[in-house]
Amino acid sequence: VVHLWVEGVWELIMAAMLAFVLIKVTGVDREVIEKWLYVIITLALVTGIIGTGHHYFWIGTPEYWQWWGRFFSPLGPRTGHHRSRPPFFWIGSAEIRQVWGSIFSALEPIPFFAMTVFAFNMVNRRRREHPNKAAVLWALGTGVMAFLG
Repeated sequence: VVHLWVEGVWELIMAAMLAFVLIKVTGVDREVIEKWLYVIITLALVTGIIGTGHHYFWIGTPEYWQWWGRFFSPLGPRTGHHRSRPPFFWIGSAEIRQVWGSIFSALEPIPFFAMTVFAFNMVNRRRREHPNKAAVLWALGTGVMAFLG
């Protein structure tokens, strides 16, 4: 439940606040910002909700959820082919045997990266120079710090 709050709610609240600030300080059309926001929301929900699959081992779900979970989450338990074996954890491409899981394992940070690109793109496309430089820097810094963690 906590993981779904983090992936499904807080990311979206941050994206909405960032979009609101960028509308106010850059003067970019709301339609352009809304299109970016739809992409970020879709990425956040798809990668976040499916990425919770790496937690499902503990409630006894079928093993295919382990595959989905490790496909979408950078840190997830790996199980063997036997349910009697305990899970073991991995980060990134530490296991050469399961390189395909490693290639796609870091999809959860993609929405944060999209927020960073979104912020810089909107500031570059701005139609007016806002007198509050701190607000513009806050918008850029929010995207960068969200991606860096």
